[in-house]
Amino acid sequence: MYGKIDEENKKVSIVPSLSAGITLDEFKELFKGAVSVAGEKIEKVFNGMKFTFNGNEYTFILKGDTSPDGKITAKDVRSILRIAARLDSPDDVTKEAADVDSDGKVTSKEARSVLRFAAKLQNKIYE
Repeated sequence: MYGKIDEENKKVSIVPSLSAGITLDEFKELFKGAVSVAGEKIEKVFNGMKFTFNGNEYTFILKGDTSPDGKITAKDVRSILRIAARLDSPDDVTKEAADVDSDGKVTSKEARSVLRFAAKLQNKIYE
C-alpha cells in the first residue's frame, strides 16, 4: 500500500494493495510511528478518521472504501456506481474515497477497478 499526503487540504489518502482493512498499527508504521490518533482503541482505520502527524491534524482516506468500514467490498462498488450515476451526493471524504484514480471524477471505471480488487482479480485497487 502507498499513500499521498495532501498538505493543502490536510488529507492523507491510502491506496491499499491488500483487500483486508488497514489496522491502526499498520497505519502508524507507514508514518514510522509518528502518528497520534484520538481514541486509539480502534483496531482498523476508517475514512474520515482524524489523526495528528508532525503537529498537524489530517483526515484519513482509504481509496475505494465508501462504506466506510475499513474494507473494500461489493458494497463500496454499489456506492461508487451510485455516485458516478449522480444518484447519491456524497460528502467530501466519501467522494475522495470513490475517486480511486484521483482524477477528480467518479466514474464506472472506478467501480470496475474496485470490484476487481474486491474479487481479488487484481493486486492494486487501481491499475
